[in-house]
Amino acid sequence: MNSSDPSTPPAMLYGVASSLLQPASPSSKNNLALVSLVAGISWPMLLGLTVAGALAHVSTSARIVLVLIGLVGLAAPVAVVIAIVMGHIALSQAKRYAPGNARRGFAIAGMVLGYLGVALAIAVFVIATISTMLLQR
Repeated sequence: MNSSDPSTPPAMLYGVASSLLQPASPSSKNNLALVSLVAGISWPMLLGLTVAGALAHVSTSARIVLVLIGLVGLAAPVAVVIAIVMGHIALSQAKRYAPGNARRGFAIAGMVLGYLGVALAIAVFVIATISTMLLQR
């Protein structure tokens, strides 16, 4: 088998026999769309835990719990990026390999939720910047 031969299956190139190198079959479900949706749903929950922990009035013995909750909130931007990137990849796979179903709605929902996270972050940054400028006057 020659690796430059177009009839060579992708799994046999360079002696690698792996199903990871093969594109998804039309009958397989698009799991990246599900990952995108879960990440898109999880970032508001992670952020909500952080805000709830920051607003809670607790004794000094519970401060360590608040620090841990704050660290969980750091995963929210990661979840936003995962939702957007995996959503785009899943949507392109759905168009290419399994038009019609293939969890296309999951991919779109994950991307929308991810972009809402980006919009919220930009809005919070702008509002914080404007309020800081107004308070310094």
